[in-house]
Amino acid sequence: MLDFKRTSLATLLENSTEIGDGNMNYVYKLNDGEKTYAIKHAKPYLKILGKDFQLTQKRVVAEMNSMEYFHSIAPDFVPKIYHKSENEHFFVMEYLDGYSSLRENPQNTTAYKKLGNFLFSLSQKTPQNNAYYECEELKQITKNYVFEFPFIKNHEALVILDFFQWREFSAEFLANKERLKEVFLHSKTSLIHGDLHSDSVMVKEDCIAIIDSEFSLFCEVSFDIGNLLAHVILAQIGHKNTPYQEKIYALLKPFEKDIVQNAIGFCSVEMARRLFVPAKSKDLQNTQAYELAFSIANEIGSLHVKSTEEFLRILERFF
Repeated sequence: MLDFKRTSLATLLENSTEIGDGNMNYVYKLNDGEKTYAIKHAKPYLKILGKDFQLTQKRVVAEMNSMEYFHSIAPDFVPKIYHKSENEHFFVMEYLDGYSSLRENPQNTTAYKKLGNFLFSLSQKTPQNNAYYECEELKQITKNYVFEFPFIKNHEALVILDFFQWREFSAEFLANKERLKEVFLHSKTSLIHGDLHSDSVMVKEDCIAIIDSEFSLFCEVSFDIGNLLAHVILAQIGHKNTPYQEKIYALLKPFEKDIVQNAIGFCSVEMARRLFVPAKSKDLQNTQAYELAFSIANEIGSLHVKSTEEFLRILERFF
């Protein structure tokens, strides 16, 4: 096994191959003759936009530390971290050979059951609340791009499509969105992933591996649940004849009704913001069913849905 503590990042990268298509960071594959590793490196800018879009490298520090914590409480669901370097802004982790994204495996209901168990684990145990696990700049980005910019007409940060123009959500939806923003900002009950969706969960048969936790923060776990629910629905729009109810039950079953209500609310906000922000949903891009997604999000967010059964009854009207 390589002595990572005595090997510079430059030397490691000389013997590595770049892999992955992420928007933020660089990921490499390294084999030392005995074992294969993944290296994740954060440069001082956003990968997809280049050097003109500066972004703090502290994001990878939050990620390496949160991933290590998540592995400590759910080792079967999170890759192992072998080495961390806060000075050079990279970490080395287990290479996920043969895995593919959950988005590419939408009918893997076992994965959703395991995700429900993982999220419940997060809600039951929380590390000390400090900057070791979260990046304030990324938390601000989440606040802006989830709760604020998508709901401001003609905001310069939005990407509006020719066939789907910006539109106003109901007053009830917007009031619920503001309530949920306060939960996001002030509820610090758990250390959560912060950007949990079907491309940040890798699967291989019955195994799952949760990755890409640079947006980790202290918040109510309902935020993570809601993100996953939103992407279940966005995927369902393109697969209307396939079952989805079991996946929703798996994510919500472990939780009390107040968490369920907030999770469904966060689901509506995540669906809504994906209509307008630059980071579009790949499932939605494939179907271009933006009108339908808008209608579902507005309906869910306007009704203050309080139970899984009520949530499913609403979805049945669309599917």
